[in-house]
Amino acid sequence: MAAMEGITQFLMHLPQGTQVVLAIVFLMYLLRMADGLFMKNKMSEATTIRPRSREHLLAVVAAHWFHRNRKHLLGNTFPYLVMGSMIANIDLGQFGVVTGLVALISGLGTWIFGAKGNHEGASGLISGYFGYILLNSFRTNDLEPMLWALGVSAVNFALLKTAFGYYEGLSRALYFFGLMGGLFSVFVWQRIAAGAVG
Repeated sequence: MAAMEGITQFLMHLPQGTQVVLAIVFLMYLLRMADGLFMKNKMSEATTIRPRSREHLLAVVAAHWFHRNRKHLLGNTFPYLVMGSMIANIDLGQFGVVTGLVALISGLGTWIFGAKGNHEGASGLISGYFGYILLNSFRTNDLEPMLWALGVSAVNFALLKTAFGYYEGLSRALYFFGLMGGLFSVFVWQRIAAGAVG
């Protein structure tokens, strides 16, 4: 009981943006558990992006929240938490806009141009957050977020290649179009922020 209270207190003292990102990650784990234990991975199969398949067109948005197995989800957890929090702790509206645009652009780009096969998971979002932080750091002349993003990405790829062992199975399309979505989001958010100030 005391341990639960301690965990609750710890979570309540985290920045609001980090709390939101943690809640999203918790939802991803719930979906993975429900799909694996009760649905025999049918949810993951239904929401995966299969390029140029009309039956899987709606998956361009849904696929980012589902993972093919526990290793896949574990490999995405650390970079999603860190880079997602870096954006969300600045402005939750900014986080929402970036996440929505990256999900749509990486999903559509993968559906149109991706190689045959199944594409799913938060890797497109992670790549998009990375691109957003990188370009926004250049724009604002603030190098600290850029260095954090580069460090997290380096650790992430090292983990994917060694501890989680599925580097070869990564969706290059999700990563590439996620990155493009993140870069594009910088200009969109800049316009939104400028309009709000004006």
